[in-house]
Amino acid sequence: MPPRPTTQRPPTPTPPPSPNGSILSRAGWSSEPAPLRVVLYGNNRVGKTTLACEFPKPLLLVSFEPNPTGGVESVRGREGVTPVLINSTADGYKLADELKSDTYYKTVVVDSATGYQDIALREILGLSSLPEQLNFGDVSGDQYRERSGKVREGLRPFLSLSKHVVVTAKEKDHNPPKEEKVNPRTGKAQPDMRAKFLRGMTQQSYVAPEVGGASGSWLLDCCGCVCRLYLAQVPVEESRQVNMGSAGVVTQTVTVGERVVHRLRTLYHPNFAGGIQAPSGSEVPEYVEGNTPAELYARLMTVIRPTTGGTS
Repeated sequence: MPPRPTTQRPPTPTPPPSPNGSILSRAGWSSEPAPLRVVLYGNNRVGKTTLACEFPKPLLLVSFEPNPTGGVESVRGREGVTPVLINSTADGYKLADELKSDTYYKTVVVDSATGYQDIALREILGLSSLPEQLNFGDVSGDQYRERSGKVREGLRPFLSLSKHVVVTAKEKDHNPPKEEKVNPRTGKAQPDMRAKFLRGMTQQSYVAPEVGGASGSWLLDCCGCVCRLYLAQVPVEESRQVNMGSAGVVTQTVTVGERVVHRLRTLYHPNFAGGIQAPSGSEVPEYVEGNTPAELYARLMTVIRPTTGGTS
């Protein structure tokens, strides 16, 4: 039998050396993975701040929340977490500038982008505090555009830090159900008199961080990990032995109740902002879930940093 031909592959060429100071001399992979840029958004009280404080310590919790406690009570006494309350955009700029030369903190949590947006609008309107609800016409289109610019310019210095940065935000349906619905009996449009929280979502709904459209798109582009934190009910199942008579005893799985778990949506969905820029070859699941913030964080890290199992 004649010998089988062998295919020889040419060696992979190596780039020639470049003179020091050239742009090509900087080409190549860094020895350390880049710091994380994470957006965590969701409804109130789902645990965004608590989960954010699971990231590497020492951690600086920068609170832009409007209430007096700054929204930090949920993590009071957490080891390695230091809070600082900021109530003006000027102080935000100053803090970000100080953090440029800081070598102590490994993670900075901006809590939250929505709170920063409220502070920016309050300053634009010249108010000591924002009312519970702004009426139509209270804020002009130019003022909303100015707010959007202030949010981007205020958050950009934090996202430029050589540290892990986690930005929290409330969630909002940016394409909510219409104020009218069609009467199924007459086919005519009529006002939807149901409370807004009862109207649910529509096929066109898009849930994302509660910041202005332009600011929200910019924020999502800046961060490689965008996750929606929410609560989900999952069935509790048990295996039971059932006597089937002549067929003998068989094992059946039955649902005996429900439990609530925390979930992080990690994939893009037509109705939800999300997605992770994971290393090549890794599979990003639709969501990760856990019973505790520590468990949820650990499972998220196996997706973001599968080769290391965590961050440094």
